[in-house]
Amino acid sequence: MTAQNKKYLIIGQGISGTMLSWFFYQKNISFKVLDQYKKNAPSRIAAGLINPVTGRRYVTVWKDDILLPFAKKTYQEIEAFLQKKIYTPYQILDCFPNPFMKEGFDKRVQEENKYLAAFNETELPVHAPFGIGAIHHSATINLNELINSWQAFLKEK
Repeated sequence: MTAQNKKYLIIGQGISGTMLSWFFYQKNISFKVLDQYKKNAPSRIAAGLINPVTGRRYVTVWKDDILLPFAKKTYQEIEAFLQKKIYTPYQILDCFPNPFMKEGFDKRVQEENKYLAAFNETELPVHAPFGIGAIHHSATINLNELINSWQAFLKEK
């Protein structure tokens, strides 16, 4: 018996359960999702932020050239399928808490990090004595909309 003929049980419909069931649905693999709703579940309170850099040293995330386009494409496909706004591209503005963070950011910009850029803080009414940096190719995922809409679709199916 192949995997295509098996019925899979997915326990929990947080981010992982939602995405796994989405990919199963796309491949026409039989599955069932069991979930106990909890309003404070991690997937329901998570920020849903996609950020291409990480840490105090502004290191580019692992496999960024593969994972970021894949995430964008996948979330936009789900968005179109459900006809709900889920994926929103953003520019993150990072207010540096000290001069060392600004130095680290500026160093990465000089290394031609494709996601980082200087930002003119005079454009915002924000007090940022150590400056602001811009992080491009970021996004947010409306996780509650994603989870609730996908769950509603599965119940109708």
